[in-house]
Amino acid sequence: MEIFSALLLLEQVMILQIREGSSVETGAPELTMEPMWDRFLTGDRITLSCNAGRELRSTTYNWIIKETIKEFREKTYIIEAATKEDDGEYRCQYSTSAHKTPYSNSILVKVSSPDSLMSIESEPEALWYAQTLKLSCKFKFRMQDELIYTFYREGSVVAEIRTRNESVCFEKERVTFEDTGRYRCQMQFVNHPKGPVYTSAYKHVDVQESPVILQVNPRLQRAGDSITLSCSCAQDHLCGRGQISFYRNETIISSDSVSHNIYHIQQATLMDSGWYCCMVFQNLSTFMSLRVEVTIQIPVSCPSINSDLKGSTISIGDRFTIQCTSERGTLPINLLLYRHHHELLGNTTVIDSRTATFHVTVASEGEGAVYSCDAENAVTRVVNCGEPLTLTLSDPPGNFALIVGGSAVAAVLLTFLLLFAVCRLCQKEGVQNISNSQPSRDVSGSTSGDIVYSVVQGNRKERGHIRARRESREADSHVTYASLMHLERTREQDVRAGRQEDNGSSIYQNIRRS
Repeated sequence: MEIFSALLLLEQVMILQIREGSSVETGAPELTMEPMWDRFLTGDRITLSCNAGRELRSTTYNWIIKETIKEFREKTYIIEAATKEDDGEYRCQYSTSAHKTPYSNSILVKVSSPDSLMSIESEPEALWYAQTLKLSCKFKFRMQDELIYTFYREGSVVAEIRTRNESVCFEKERVTFEDTGRYRCQMQFVNHPKGPVYTSAYKHVDVQESPVILQVNPRLQRAGDSITLSCSCAQDHLCGRGQISFYRNETIISSDSVSHNIYHIQQATLMDSGWYCCMVFQNLSTFMSLRVEVTIQIPVSCPSINSDLKGSTISIGDRFTIQCTSERGTLPINLLLYRHHHELLGNTTVIDSRTATFHVTVASEGEGAVYSCDAENAVTRVVNCGEPLTLTLSDPPGNFALIVGGSAVAAVLLTFLLLFAVCRLCQKEGVQNISNSQPSRDVSGSTSGDIVYSVVQGNRKERGHIRARRESREADSHVTYASLMHLERTREQDVRAGRQEDNGSSIYQNIRRS
């Protein structure tokens, strides 16, 4: 029992250590700085973070600043406006009720005050988009040693120049809005890397949107269209009366328009696609518009359709592939597959090719149909323009259909009549066989009255049959079940009458010869 209690106590201690943070799971924290600059000026904002890797409860952070320990509850140490007193080495450590971690890595913070011997200037005072920024850094004390000048923008190095001159210039051509920010320069002696470093104060540079505006009409440019590019200045005192030039893909292009601020494309082709801009030159200043992309759109061509089938017949369960291809037109192209020109089966947009592949499975008789392709892009759409793909569904094995005059009832009736006629024919052949197998009748003992009576009866029957056949031919030609039965009985009577007539004639001839 005592052993069990000891195990429970040990488990509770382990849980408490895990909650508070044990020395096994936690190591030295990581110290980071934002921004990560090599050198700061007085007044800069600096943020240092002590990262433990995970959130811990009841944690205290110790900051070691130039060997002086400062205790905080927060894991970040913020210097709102740096001074020379903030210069030095920084480390951190966090502790709980159970233990303390080792010290973190160290970061050296360098804070300098602007030197009166260093100065930085920027030109022009009003910097417009796409103009050239000129920065000048000057060290006012003349030295014969080789110097290294470093230009910074927001703490990041943008240029380094070695010279023996007391001043140096750096130019940034065609500035963009990303070049806006605080600039400074610093100088140190090349032969004394651990010597003093002289730095200038900040110079704020603001890149303004260009007063020159380039407009393209129409906004959607198609092959064969007439396109007009017009260049204008929003501030007349700056560039309203300057000389205007048009550029395509950084190459100057000549304008044949009467107006100097208009560039006209009579009939656009693919060769007219590119990046356009215009520049205005006035009072030794250059103003450039934002670049505008002109893309000549080619209408999509009529798509062709084909499949991987060897013929035009398909069966239920077949899988086949249909491809729609549009040879011309500006990408992307949207290709659509239809059945019977209205039922959409697939819709695919191609970006780097001109062919879309569709997989079709024949699930029912409706799959045997007419397939067609449509195509569209940003310019136009073509519908039902090409030769469609016509496929027929083959009859399943062992099945057949009878169609008589388009009526299923007629098909059933005709089948019944055919079977009835076959049965009657078989019965008639059976009767004839039986009669042929019977022995011949002896007529030698017949009287002359019997012979005459037989001849007269045969002639009457023959005339009756002839009249019946004539009336049958004159009757309506419509065939019914009753008429077929009457025809069958008439044929049987004709056969029996013929037999009797033959027998009677033979007897009559024998009597006359005798």
